[in-house]
Amino acid sequence: MRELNELRPWLDSAIAAYTEDIIYGFSDLGELLPSELAVWPCCVSIAVRMEDLIMDSVREGPTMPYSEEYQRVNGVIDELEKKIASRIEESGYNSYCIVASDTRDRVRHRGEFQHKTGAVRGGLGWIGRNCQLVTRKFGPRVRLGTVLTDMPLHGPSAAITRSFCGTCDKCVTACRAGALTGALWTPGIERQELFDPDVCIAWKKENFPHIPKSICGICTSVCPMGTVRNKEKKRQVVSAARRTERRVIASGGLRGAAPLRIPAKGGDPLWKPHLACAKLLRRFPWLSA
Repeated sequence: MRELNELRPWLDSAIAAYTEDIIYGFSDLGELLPSELAVWPCCVSIAVRMEDLIMDSVREGPTMPYSEEYQRVNGVIDELEKKIASRIEESGYNSYCIVASDTRDRVRHRGEFQHKTGAVRGGLGWIGRNCQLVTRKFGPRVRLGTVLTDMPLHGPSAAITRSFCGTCDKCVTACRAGALTGALWTPGIERQELFDPDVCIAWKKENFPHIPKSICGICTSVCPMGTVRNKEKKRQVVSAARRTERRVIASGGLRGAAPLRIPAKGGDPLWKPHLACAKLLRRFPWLSA
């Protein structure tokens, strides 16, 4: 407990230096780790919120601003992980960072370790019908990071052992790929019982080939747990989104969007250049200011 009590205030101070909303948790993963990672049995899990206005814009499919935000938040996570690892090693223990986005097994679409496993054990949230971590504070609109360590971060278990999705299936209904089964998560359930990654990735590549990486975001965007609940918060979100979108525009990432495939009348595919950019600028004209 001493190590845990010392690391927690340090982590609070480190997080305070970031403008992003960040939550974290600690857990002992024990038997859940593969043999090659078992030398680091404890875990620090972090979740960084993505900008709400950008997440609201992907209800029909991924956009270039979403891709930019996805990569930006991954960078924040990887940076914070390195700081946590350094702090742990200064205390005389070993650590190992699992980067925010790294697919090692491209056949099964799996990384070195599932961040969601540590996050659930650390009490950050549960797994929704969308096969994403759902936090009470930000819903599923987060990216995750993991630092494994042999520092004894033992304390009262905060693990969440049930789903709180209830009868809600908005993510399942919204999934245009039909990749979600609608099953309710329970600890130990296999991923394929909730979600088919092959179907999701194939749909995304066919309809949004210009978006880097196999990211979609529709099921994350529509989750009621991630909605903005009050006007003051929405004003803050708009202000933050304005800064983010202007960074994207300044870098050329938004205006340089490749053509987007959309259904035309009669169901035939129609290609229109820079459609994602045009729609965004019509909805938020101040982005071009």
